[in-house]
Amino acid sequence: MNLLYGWNAIAVVCSAAGVLLLRWSWRRATTAKPYILLMSWVLLLSAIPLWSQHLGYEYAVVYCALSASLCAWLLVAFNLQWRTNQTNTALRTKATPPGNSKAYRFILFLASGPVAGISALGLAITCAQLLPFSVPNQWVSAAFMLPLFWAIITTWLCSGGSLVRHIVHLLATIGLSVLFLQG
Repeated sequence: MNLLYGWNAIAVVCSAAGVLLLRWSWRRATTAKPYILLMSWVLLLSAIPLWSQHLGYEYAVVYCALSASLCAWLLVAFNLQWRTNQTNTALRTKATPPGNSKAYRFILFLASGPVAGISALGLAITCAQLLPFSVPNQWVSAAFMLPLFWAIITTWLCSGGSLVRHIVHLLATIGLSVLFLQG
């Protein structure tokens, strides 16, 4: 049984290494070699058979996507940036928007991460409940709608405007989704 958990740990390491290599190759798009990009995708996809050793393929795909998303979210949370030169940094600091304090960025990070995710989940489940499908098909529909809604909500949050107004709208969406699902 312990060997199976070892495969899960290797799967998480493959996902993390794949995300790190993807980030590295995208940051260095002009100088990165194409085989590094290919290797990062292979690492990400190799986590699926490793997860399936313990959980089966139907859960392996979900756990692979979740572990890669969590690794990417942690990468953003710790703000790991590999800078190539100081001129890039100087240009980037001149182009920063006025509301770019650490508190604003932290609130935006929380709003576009967990709050937007919960809001997208509530919205996806609510929309799926309205579909004239059987319950298993509604859950599959909700699973397909979730990343789409999360991406739309995050783009909307980062597009600008009043962050407080956006967060109030997200909390209202969560509240209305809960009310709809309760009865």
